[in-house]
Amino acid sequence: MPTAVLYPNSTSNIALIIKHVFNLGLSSHLTVAVTLPRGPVPGPRWLGHPHGVLQIPGDGVPHLGPLPLCRGDVVTCSDEQNADLFNAVLGGLGQFGIITEARIALEPAPAKVKWIRALYSDFTAFTNDQERLISSSRDALDYLEGFVVINRTGLLNNWRSSFNPKDPVQAEQFTSEGRVLFCLELAKYFNLEDVGEIEREVDSLLAKLSFILPTLFMSEVSYVDFLDIVHASEMKLRENNLWDVPHPWLNLLMPRSSIHGFAKEVFHNIVKDTSNGPVLIYPVNKSR
Repeated sequence: MPTAVLYPNSTSNIALIIKHVFNLGLSSHLTVAVTLPRGPVPGPRWLGHPHGVLQIPGDGVPHLGPLPLCRGDVVTCSDEQNADLFNAVLGGLGQFGIITEARIALEPAPAKVKWIRALYSDFTAFTNDQERLISSSRDALDYLEGFVVINRTGLLNNWRSSFNPKDPVQAEQFTSEGRVLFCLELAKYFNLEDVGEIEREVDSLLAKLSFILPTLFMSEVSYVDFLDIVHASEMKLRENNLWDVPHPWLNLLMPRSSIHGFAKEVFHNIVKDTSNGPVLIYPVNKSR
C-alpha cells in the first residue's frame, strides 16, 4: 500500500513533488507512480471515443508537454523536438518522465467493422501469419489479436452467437475438444459506401493465410459495438459472479527465436489441462 496519495493540480506541482523525491536520494523507500495515458505495448491497434464519434490511432500521439522529468525539469517534446525523449516516455512506464498533456491526432470514426476469426493447429503457421500481417502496409488491418484455445468443447458452435461460418457444413464437422489450437482474430474498418471494396480486400488478405479452412468465421458489426466487446465479456462474467474474483495477469515480451520452444513447453504441457483465463499472443514489430 502507498504511504500517501497526492493529487497535484498542475504541471508545476508534479515537478515540485518529483524534485523533492529526487533530493531524498536513491536510498529512500518513497517512490512516485502515475497512470500513463498510453500503455507501452498495446495489443489491439485502436483506441476509441466511447460514442464512436472520434477515432484515435494507436500511434497517433504527435506532441507531449509540459513533461516533468525524473529530476523535476519540465520540457515539451514531439517526434521532431526532443525526439529521443518523446519515444522513451511513450513506452517507458514513467521511468523517463510523466505525461501531463498530450496533443492527439483525431480522425472520423468508421461506421462498420468486418470481424474475422480462424483457427490454427500449427503454432508455426499461426505465428508466420501474425508476422505477415503486422509487416503489411499500414492500412492492411485495423485490429489483430491472437489467443490460445485449450480443450474447448463445441468451440465453433459457441462462436455462432456472434459470427457466421464461411462453410457451415465443414464447420459443423470440426472438433476442438482435446486439442491445443490458436485463434487469429482480425478486423477491418469501413464505411457503408465501401462495402464492395472491403470484401475484395478481405478476400485477398485471407487467401494468403494458412488457417484451418472450416474454422473461418466472419461478422459485420457497428464500430461502437466492436469497441464494446470487452464490456460484453465483463457482463457475462458478472452474471456468473466471476468479475470480482482475483485475476493475476502476467505480461511477457519474448524474442522471436524463443517463442516456439516456449509454446511447446507451456501451451502443450503446463496449461493443457486448464481453461482458466485467456492466454493472448500479440506480434510486435521491433520498431515499436
